[in-house]
Amino acid sequence: MPNAGDTRSIRKAGKRAAFLKRREQDDLKVVLSTQHGRRFLWRKLTEAKVFHASFHAESIRLSDFNEGRRSFGLELMAEIHALDPNLYLKMAQENMTDLHDEDELEDPTTIYAPSTHVVIDRQPEEDLHDA
Repeated sequence: MPNAGDTRSIRKAGKRAAFLKRREQDDLKVVLSTQHGRRFLWRKLTEAKVFHASFHAESIRLSDFNEGRRSFGLELMAEIHALDPNLYLKMAQENMTDLHDEDELEDPTTIYAPSTHVVIDRQPEEDLHDA
């Protein structure tokens, strides 16, 4: 924790926070850069029930549980939108297309063809100890 009276300590903590934020954004960019990553995140948003109401008429506890889950999903959706709203739209379009294509296939297992490897182009991370 930075010493509030030490400007050097405050500056160092600010640099670290900025670095960590950039790294989180870069991580999300990498995930969203592939169709596999976008499909994974869409599935997580769906599991979080961001597209449904969280209220459960018979159980306030279940409503609370659903709302907590939905809240996490909404935070993830907000991060995606803050990074690039067009990536969210692309993700939604791909997943709506996948759903329609699945209905037309006799063998749904033919949809998935995993890539053999993933290449991540990134800059080397800064040394946090020098920040």
